[in-house]
Amino acid sequence: MPDAIASNIREVLSVASKVASMPDREAIQRYHDLIDKKLVTSLTPTERFELERIEARLDAGDRDPLIEAR
Repeated sequence: MPDAIASNIREVLSVASKVASMPDREAIQRYHDLIDKKLVTSLTPTERFELERIEARLDAGDRDPLIEAR
């Protein structure tokens, strides 16, 4: 496996792990920070991935398990 691909895989896993282990308050703050940055400049690919992971996490927290079961 080329070094660049291995490096990207490590970076993706690192971001996913970081987002998963963030306290809720920190995840919400980071979400707002990334959205604010997105309004001013474009996000890096890593930041876009992080934003997507945080959005997925926040969406999952908003779902009602009883409704999902139906």
